[in-house]
Amino acid sequence: MDPVNGGANVDLAQLKAGTVPVIESSIITSFETFVTDVHRAGQQLSGYFNPPATGNYRFHMACDDSCYLELDTTPFDFNNIVAPTYTEIASRNIASAWRENFAENDPNETQKPKSDWFFLVEGQLYPMRAFHIEYTGDDHMSVGMEFEEADSSASLDASKTVQKFEITQTNVAEEWKVTVWNPDQGCYVLMMINLDDGTNPILWDSDCISSSASAATFKNAVKAYFSNYFSSDIEVTREATYSTFDPTVVSKYEYTIKLLKRINGQSFHMIYTTLHGTFSGVYAFPPSVLSSAPLGGKFKIRC
Repeated sequence: MDPVNGGANVDLAQLKAGTVPVIESSIITSFETFVTDVHRAGQQLSGYFNPPATGNYRFHMACDDSCYLELDTTPFDFNNIVAPTYTEIASRNIASAWRENFAENDPNETQKPKSDWFFLVEGQLYPMRAFHIEYTGDDHMSVGMEFEEADSSASLDASKTVQKFEITQTNVAEEWKVTVWNPDQGCYVLMMINLDDGTNPILWDSDCISSSASAATFKNAVKAYFSNYFSSDIEVTREATYSTFDPTVVSKYEYTIKLLKRINGQSFHMIYTTLHGTFSGVYAFPPSVLSSAPLGGKFKIRC
């Protein structure tokens, strides 16, 4: 309370000029005050900011009711002690919640709760002080800080810009084909063999696939192999070739199968066909296009 002004509100000029009677002084261990219910009073916090690392720093204020932060960017010199030259770097004249530091500056207000960026050196002592003015109700003040390493290539306006993180690679799907000549009403079984594990090779038989199967039917007959052993779905397309003698008769179906997941190596090395009640010619081949290797290794995201 300001007894000199008969209990009137304290203003910044009075605090800076030291014309407000000092009721109490104390040593604090953090640059903030806690929530109390003192009315019509002011506080001044003075000290030094000792950067824990060299880099760019930005400061944010939260308080109730108003507050101001000042910094001297010339480090304290024990061999040449001079009075600090303070510059106001942040202010707030609209009450906030306690420690609600990271508010954006409002271009329509005189307050600037977020400072500009300052390049400060590790281990140096930079004079800093803050003034806090309380009118009525609860009161508090706190200062928050952002840090960006000196060699960082990140945007210094990260809180105002959209940050995008992207990892790209060349994606190639494993691809193999099955060709059926003169399709009829019979069916065939595909046996796939994977030799990656020399001690326990994979041997797998498909369902009996109609020699006139649609792409969806073919997929349903073989997809279990890829989902069980590679946790992947497949894409199947079918292309029909018609007889030159009778354009209504299909002379050949060619199925193209793509593995939708990228894997190391290939899904199988050998494939055999067994015919059941069909006179069609069925030709199946191991992958002609191998998958690109899945993305591997470690990476670090620094925010």
